[in-house]
Amino acid sequence: MSTAVQQSVENVLARGVTNRAMEKAASKSGRSYRLHKIYLVAASLIMFGLIQLMTIKGIDIKLVDSLPVPSLMWIVIALVCLLLMVFTELFNNFPINWTLGVVAVESVTLCTVCYKWNHLPVITAVAILISVICIHVMLYALGACLPLALLPGYYGMLYTTIAFIVVYIFLSIIIFALAKPDLKIIIDIWTFLYMIPLILYTATLIHHRRLPHMKSVEYILSATVIAIYFLFMVYLFTTGATYIYRLVGHTKFHYIPHKLKRN
Repeated sequence: MSTAVQQSVENVLARGVTNRAMEKAASKSGRSYRLHKIYLVAASLIMFGLIQLMTIKGIDIKLVDSLPVPSLMWIVIALVCLLLMVFTELFNNFPINWTLGVVAVESVTLCTVCYKWNHLPVITAVAILISVICIHVMLYALGACLPLALLPGYYGMLYTTIAFIVVYIFLSIIIFALAKPDLKIIIDIWTFLYMIPLILYTATLIHHRRLPHMKSVEYILSATVIAIYFLFMVYLFTTGATYIYRLVGHTKFHYIPHKLKRN
């Protein structure tokens, strides 16, 4: 009798271990499938933006002349799309999520085009794209592999974001007061430095390394964020290259203030 009971208990325990192993394997497989979808969609959105950049660069279209919208307005549109996806939970509603994602990526692409992208030499544009690709691959790999103790956490990013906003506003006021638009490069450098911990923190969220109780199966929002980070860094590098060309005396990169036309 005791032997039968013991065998029954062993069978129950064995089934429990097997079920847990299967659940763990299924969870790991589902997580891997989600990551594949995220990076595949992100790569598609990035290619969508890059094809436009290279096409406009190749045929030398002066889009900024026919579409005189400040770069900041395109960034605002992209942020509004992201906020709608996050705070109204539209990231799971097809086709609204795809529409907002494409509009956000297109807005950041136009932001780059409207800032002297066409004036850059082809070799410089290619160097910018290669540099941004290498930086992003490295940052997302670090965010996925490094111990969490070495990566920015929730409170770290909160304090970093507050500091970034305060310094950004302070620098903007000073540049506006001095009437020195060329000094905007300082703001762009500060933004680039902020993006490094931001991308690392985003990578930990995308790979479900933080907030395990809030795991999600969404992938459009994550892919859109990756694509926006990528294209916005292309914009930052474009402004940096433009500033360097101004320093060495290329007249076509000089800042020309808008003047009212007189009849």
